[in-house]
Amino acid sequence: MNCLHISNMYPSIKFPSFGTFVKETDDILSTVAHVERVVIDSKKKTTRDKIGQYFKFYVNIIKAVVRKKWDVIYIHFPSHTFIPVLISIFFIKSRVVINFHGGDAFNQPGRSTFFFKIKKIINHIAIKKSHVVVVPSEHFKELVCSKYNTPRLKVIVNYSGGVCTEKFRYVKRHDLSERKIRVVYAARMEKVKDPLQVAKCVSNNSRQLENFCFSFVGSGTLKEKVVDVLSSAENCSYSISDSVAHKEIEKLFKDNDFVIQSSISESLGLVVLEAMATGCIPICRDIPAFRNIIDDRIDGLLFSTEADLLYCFKYIQNMNSIEVREMSRKAREKVVSRYSRSRSIEIMMKSVLNIESQ
Repeated sequence: MNCLHISNMYPSIKFPSFGTFVKETDDILSTVAHVERVVIDSKKKTTRDKIGQYFKFYVNIIKAVVRKKWDVIYIHFPSHTFIPVLISIFFIKSRVVINFHGGDAFNQPGRSTFFFKIKKIINHIAIKKSHVVVVPSEHFKELVCSKYNTPRLKVIVNYSGGVCTEKFRYVKRHDLSERKIRVVYAARMEKVKDPLQVAKCVSNNSRQLENFCFSFVGSGTLKEKVVDVLSSAENCSYSISDSVAHKEIEKLFKDNDFVIQSSISESLGLVVLEAMATGCIPICRDIPAFRNIIDDRIDGLLFSTEADLLYCFKYIQNMNSIEVREMSRKAREKVVSRYSRSRSIEIMMKSVLNIESQ
């Protein structure tokens, strides 16, 4: 089976974290098909360079689509990539799979409302012309079906390729009473991730958090504000560093006891699942995506306000070593049973092979 894989994000040597979840899908597709790619694997800074990059990208898509017969054309971020495919499929018949990831299907805080209206029109066309729609979570599936009036049988959930539980291995946590409790914030420092909520909680309550050691790992437009807010946190330990490559994130989770995610909106929360696979316990904002992943006080903790987050920290301080290890173990077990790479491979293989037989 021949598969053309299209994405405007794909990792490279220079940009190893650029679309790692797309590479996961590529690896899965390669187990059942001969895959060729048309991708963007670099970031441009100026508007002029970005326009030139996309023009070349679109031309290459059209050339690739009409060059040979494809059994499946698999497209990521259809709002950005579907137009050249739409032009091409007037001349050739191929089965089309589109994969939404988040902000390409639903507008996020701080993004242009005008441009999203254009993206939404393209998405409607892409859904209509596609044979299968792939989404990262059950919550996201409900949104796509309701907002885009999509038949449920047309939509499959693949959990962004799932978590490689062989790579993200479980590490047994030692007694927290013997040392400081290690907590890591690992996410982009942008408005949609709301890092300031966590930073303000730490800064405003540092006297009560002397037994914690916080690490803020990430880059983005809010990083300077995060640094400024944390500068007054005099009574607890903290560090701030840039984003790490995906291959290094496993060690980051193993070196910490808890991971914080304060996102206002998420399609899945793959970072949280990777952390849980190592036994790193999640402390997450109470939004639908995280609510689907975490059972509060069983395999993680949920919060809404700064006061809730402080309560989570106090709750952690009162947990004994047996309770911590049990919560850590349950976090790992949930990922293995529901969100593993092997399960995603099974889902994707059934879907792709089903398309081929149609």
